Amino acid sequence: MGAFSRISSSLSRTAASVIALRNPDRAARFLAFQNALGVPGLKLSYHASDRKDPGLMRWRPTNQTGDALIFKDAALARARARDMERNNDNVSGALRKISNNVVFRGIFPQAQCKLFDGTPDRIRARIIEKDFRAWSKAVKWKNKQKQTIRRGWMDGGVFVRFFPAPTLQRRGLVPLGIELLEVDHLDQNKNEILASGNIIRKGIEYTPDGFEAAYWLFPEHPGNSGGLLGRTLQSSLRVDAETCLFFTDPERPSQSLPIPWMISVTRGLHNFDEYDNDERLASRLAAKFGIFIINKATAWPGGAGGTGNDLEGNPFAGGGNGEIPDHIGAASIHELPHGREVQIASNPRPGNNHEAYARTSLRRASTGFGMSSASFSNDYTDATMSALRHAIQEERRGYRVQQDLLVDELCDVVWPIWLRYRALFGLGDDRDVEATWALGGWDWIDPYKDAKAAEILIGKRVESRTTFASQRGGDWEDTIVEIGQEEKMIAEHAPAPKEPAHGNNANG
Repeated sequence: MGAFSRISSSLSRTAASVIALRNPDRAARFLAFQNALGVPGLKLSYHASDRKDPGLMRWRPTNQTGDALIFKDAALARARARDMERNNDNVSGALRKISNNVVFRGIFPQAQCKLFDGTPDRIRARIIEKDFRAWSKAVKWKNKQKQTIRRGWMDGGVFVRFFPAPTLQRRGLVPLGIELLEVDHLDQNKNEILASGNIIRKGIEYTPDGFEAAYWLFPEHPGNSGGLLGRTLQSSLRVDAETCLFFTDPERPSQSLPIPWMISVTRGLHNFDEYDNDERLASRLAAKFGIFIINKATAWPGGAGGTGNDLEGNPFAGGGNGEIPDHIGAASIHELPHGREVQIASNPRPGNNHEAYARTSLRRASTGFGMSSASFSNDYTDATMSALRHAIQEERRGYRVQQDLLVDELCDVVWPIWLRYRALFGLGDDRDVEATWALGGWDWIDPYKDAKAAEILIGKRVESRTTFASQRGGDWEDTIVEIGQEEKMIAEHAPAPKEPAHGNNANG
């Protein structure tokens, strides 16, 4: 027992003696508790906080706020994430799959116009939706939605700025321009308390009650203005939050700055990429095999210093030392001098552990992207149908979450601004029209079984036709209208043949 333990034990017994003068039972419980503290292996703390474990001794992360950590690391993290998006085929393919599944053909509004009696006003709704479609093509609305999602994964967010666009007005469209600005534009070094009571913290201006009032942005991207020197020379400008939104999804209450969503997988994927490149290089070297001629003889047994004769009894050419060909052609036979042996360099690649290591690395990365490992790696060889079905359903749930984020943080903000511009420039007078958003859906995994399940659920009134149509990316009302139009066209242009009347006899 060490000196500290002896002193601690003595103090415990002394304290127990004092307690026993008034309450012997309490003194006994006190001693039992103190003795329990000395039992080897008994710890009244979390194992994760063990400071003596050799594997944890050097693991000392800080408890800084989210913004404090991001302020130091975000620039390098973004640069590495962008580099992987450009040069890593797995990351590039994963981001393309995510944006395609989340956005698909684009997320568009369905105007909820009502007549005075509360019934849907489909004509007015169609006019508004048609105007939005025409505007969306001009501003590349679908492409901006995809870029917004991709910027979230690579940068952690993006700024969306709104401005009047005279060019669109001349075309007869709603003159609302949309511009995406990368998060590098944010002046994160700007911190100030304004006379109005607003507070600028890391380039974001807040009202006294904590709401975002404006963003202080560089007019030029720092990457195009000479790096640190250019960032120092140019001044940030105030952009009101009414004309600019900050699309981001913070994970901590103390986080207001963006960090790439894929930050947790960049290190592992980079290490795997380096290993895979080395394996490919080794395989290329192994494919370029070499042939070595080894001399294992010191003298020819038929004569001192001789090298023997060829098959016909003639001495070898070349001063008796034999001729070794530089190149071996196909279907050729060459006789080697005595004592020479041919050895081919063997370096089988890739290594035995390459496949297992690659599968493990890609599986871990797919978890960070919220994708199934089969979908992330395009490797379906070991996947069963039941496992794939479960993985696809889980993966699609993640896409739905990103769709909801895109609707809440982008689409629902753009819609009232677009209606206001439409009314201000005399293209309509519908400022208070609500909208639902048509989200991209997916085909059924097993069409026959899924269709039967849908039929049963609809028949038992557990689910509605509208719900099933929306899950597949459609609109039930539009479907009904299309079916009615199809049936009308069939009745007009391809009526069913009339059946002959029963009992008629053609022969009289």
